[in-house]
Amino acid sequence: MALRPILKWAGSKRLLAETVRRTFDAPPAVYCEPCVGAGWVYVQRLVVGELRPGPHVVLADLNPALMAFYRGLRAAPQEVLGAMADLPWGEGWRQQYGALRDAFRSWQPGADDVATADQAALFLWLNRACFNGLFRVSKTGNFNTPAGSYAVLARPTDHHVMAFAEALAGVQLVCQPFHATLAGTAAGDQVYVDPPYFGAFGDYTSTTWDYRQQVRLALACSGARVLGAHVVASNADHPKMRALWGSLGFDVREAHAYHSVGATGARRRQAGELLLVGAPPRRRR
Repeated sequence: MALRPILKWAGSKRLLAETVRRTFDAPPAVYCEPCVGAGWVYVQRLVVGELRPGPHVVLADLNPALMAFYRGLRAAPQEVLGAMADLPWGEGWRQQYGALRDAFRSWQPGADDVATADQAALFLWLNRACFNGLFRVSKTGNFNTPAGSYAVLARPTDHHVMAFAEALAGVQLVCQPFHATLAGTAAGDQVYVDPPYFGAFGDYTSTTWDYRQQVRLALACSGARVLGAHVVASNADHPKMRALWGSLGFDVREAHAYHSVGATGARRRQAGELLLVGAPPRRRR
């Protein structure tokens, strides 16, 4: 089985990962994702041999539970597998969803925490059990996604869990705002930024992703370019995003992949995506 991300995640870049990968040129000094989510682009670059796990890779996100999960899985994958065995994956799992979601809410990780095996297994189980793998929180930070409609849950194989844990070996797993991650870039670095898309769902944390956040992100990415990083971002194909990123000197490209918009099958539609590509400025001799 080829390596692939361990989590389902809203806004997955499964279809776009190869296109993003091809926008980069030589291997980077440091590879960075400030909004890592499921990490499809990082995994794709591992699969083709452009990257290897290690401290030259920075995977960051503002979601403390997500980053604590990744740290916990990396630290003790065998123990996580053992804890997964105690969770309901077959028929009847829905009867336990409410109680397990309430148990998860009692866990309030900090930015530097490492999930225990039980916490990591529960995070992964909820990810597979909740509606569309959607990590949604209330304004107070409580996970509130309802159960999905699956007959049984798709449990990752032991090999999948172990392989993904190995893909995190030595990687910097950081919980911090995107601007802090981008401010740490330097010449020769490569950055892929996958924020909540403009006009789409954005409640992955208690921070709301509105247009002001989109502007802050674009400015921070422009700042990383000034520092010498090669920055690629993706976002919804919307006139405001074209104008914003274009005004900052990014090459605005239509991506040949689409993301689903809408909470239900009846309302879901396909929306276009943009790649915003910012090569580092050429140095004058």
